[in-house]
Amino acid sequence: MVTSSVKKKTILLAMVFSMLVSLFLPSLSSASTSLTEESKQALIKKATPYVYLDAETEKFTVKKEAADALTEKELKEVKEIVKLNNAEVQKHRSDLQIEGDKFVPKAESGVIEGSAIDKKKNFDWDFTWWGLQVYWSHKFVEKLKDNLALYGGGVAALNATIAYFASPPGWVTSFVAAVAGIGVWAFIQQDKGCGVYLDCYLYVPTRWYSAC
Repeated sequence: MVTSSVKKKTILLAMVFSMLVSLFLPSLSSASTSLTEESKQALIKKATPYVYLDAETEKFTVKKEAADALTEKELKEVKEIVKLNNAEVQKHRSDLQIEGDKFVPKAESGVIEGSAIDKKKNFDWDFTWWGLQVYWSHKFVEKLKDNLALYGGGVAALNATIAYFASPPGWVTSFVAAVAGIGVWAFIQQDKGCGVYLDCYLYVPTRWYSAC
């Protein structure tokens, strides 16, 4: 039986990921397309020490020191990302809880599920200042390999893999096209036995990499 809390969480996540193909994606296009994948990762690494989640205002905030550490262009980019991300996260604030420098989902009891990605789950996620990170388990990847042999096509295999799990989040299907677009085998090859992370820079699928 799916609890009301699980249903609520599923609906929340479906809303977030539907933005990839609806109203949210165009509003972020200027920020997400102004950098290459390499430069996005470099900016995240460089700017992260200067962005924090203010527990009082419940918003990601850029430290004053960022002006000395970042170029004028980088600082402008970071501030734009933070502004857009804060606005989107606040829409779902009642279903999220602050833990450290991230927003994490609430458990049914109202207790935080964890301050980081939980690799014991088949899927997990959290909100950072730059967007969203999703974890896909090794178990998921192994099942996907089996289904590729059965179904041939990447999208069909992905759908079958998602359906295999008893109660996967409803938003998972929103990533079928994204995974197929990046390349199913490219996704599989990132798994070194620990699963795979997907970074969504401003909620746009950006890169897969090993969770090891």
